[in-house]
Amino acid sequence: MSYIKTANIDEVLKIEMQSTVFGIPSKILRVSAYYIDGLLVDTGFQKIDKKLKELFSDRPLHTIVNTHNHEDHFGGNHLLTSVYRAKAFAHRDAMERIRTAPREFPVSNGLCWGLPKPSPISEIGKIVETDKFKIDVIETFGHSRGHISLYIRKRGWIIGGDIFLTKRPRFLRISESVAGTIDSLEKLIKLNPEKFFCASGKVLENPMADIKAKIDYLNDCREKILAFHKQGVQPEEIRDRVLGKEESFAKISRGYFSKINFVNDILKDSI
Repeated sequence: MSYIKTANIDEVLKIEMQSTVFGIPSKILRVSAYYIDGLLVDTGFQKIDKKLKELFSDRPLHTIVNTHNHEDHFGGNHLLTSVYRAKAFAHRDAMERIRTAPREFPVSNGLCWGLPKPSPISEIGKIVETDKFKIDVIETFGHSRGHISLYIRKRGWIIGGDIFLTKRPRFLRISESVAGTIDSLEKLIKLNPEKFFCASGKVLENPMADIKAKIDYLNDCREKILAFHKQGVQPEEIRDRVLGKEESFAKISRGYFSKINFVNDILKDSI
């Protein structure tokens, strides 16, 4: 059974949601949304939407911002916008998928997260305002086209969706871009953030060091992959040497998540 767990972190309410497959909780099927001053950043997955609705029965909810259009980030939009009349916003490149919720998701994703329903969405501007905060909208493509992060300048906090995730990723979605991720992280590090809220549930208390470590890791992987490619090593062998052999997750997701995607993305950008 899916569950919601909350925690107060300064003025932010962290909303951690975990899904199940065949009734069994999975550590990898977790996602966190963040609520601050009437603003909800991301709405989790469809299988949890009724519990998320209950959470806001006694909390004001005026605005929803979707950091991107993956199904574990806008699954609650339909119910929350219908019940609470909250207005939802996303980057223009993310809007169509949220508005129409096409049945293009991998079978594994539907099983894990449920299938989101179409919901109204408006194009986000450069600034989001709540009663207390003026929040900058930062384009942080890489994890997906149309991905954004929010910078609460008054506090030096970033709510970063999935642009960080982990310091040392080895898998890549088929649509992700390593170069785009590096560019976005370099953009965020210039803000000198004091705290970084990740959709994975991690809250980085020393984000400058963590972001720099990830940038260094991605650049190191890119250099190794390109060096092996220059030597004539085939992509599958490069994968095994740099990232390790493919794991079962690639097969379960039918290649949607895989290590070879990581290698191929680097090689594609080098052409």
